[in-house]
Amino acid sequence: MYRKVMEINPHDASVHNVLGYIYDKQGDLQKALEEYRAARQINPRDVMVLDNLGSLNYRQGRFEEAEEVFEKLVALNPQHLDAHAKLGNIYLKKGEKQKAVEHWEKALAGDPGNEIIRNNLKIVKGG
Repeated sequence: MYRKVMEINPHDASVHNVLGYIYDKQGDLQKALEEYRAARQINPRDVMVLDNLGSLNYRQGRFEEAEEVFEKLVALNPQHLDAHAKLGNIYLKKGEKQKAVEHWEKALAGDPGNEIIRNNLKIVKGG
């Protein structure tokens, strides 16, 4: 159905985003990536598109691309806790502990019960 909608309006970012999500859930990650990238090309400020694209890149280990997408996402929506949490993880992998701590602290401020982030901070801060 969404492919038919896309034929009618190929410049609708939300249709590409939904198709990407469908492909993602079906396990066709290459097609999902193509659709998310197409959606971002059409609407680079769509936070749902950025979240989906960043998350897929993150899950597939494309951390540089995920970092770029999540930085854009938190610039548009500073309260996006999952993006901050993932940015913390990415920066730790890069050896940038201070940036990791900054993002984890932002994520923890919005979700104080998150034990994973709390433990990450404890380990990195040495306490």
